[in-house]
Amino acid sequence: NEKKLTDYLINNLLKLKKVHVYVPKEISNIFGVVSFSVDDYTSEDIGKILDEEFEICVRTGFHCAPLIHEFINSVESGGTVRIGLSYFNTQNDIDTLINALKSL
Repeated sequence: NEKKLTDYLINNLLKLKKVHVYVPKEISNIFGVVSFSVDDYTSEDIGKILDEEFEICVRTGFHCAPLIHEFINSVESGGTVRIGLSYFNTQNDIDTLINALKSL
């Protein structure tokens, strides 16, 4: 279920114009955790908006890996927003996130 939801999340994030998704080219190698950033917003801003306006919990920042953010050019935006999926998440949860990001 987590893999199916991860693929669904990645594919929908990739459709958003101002969203940059940080995953391997082969998405079969990833499940459960997805990082992204949004143009013109810091990761902290996105986290705060998602929490306060949409009741969506995410992690933001450098995620104990500050050097990788130099490589992916996300230092200026304060790192990335990280989604952690679990057994308890649903496709509706992801749709809610995608709609929230579309509203920015």
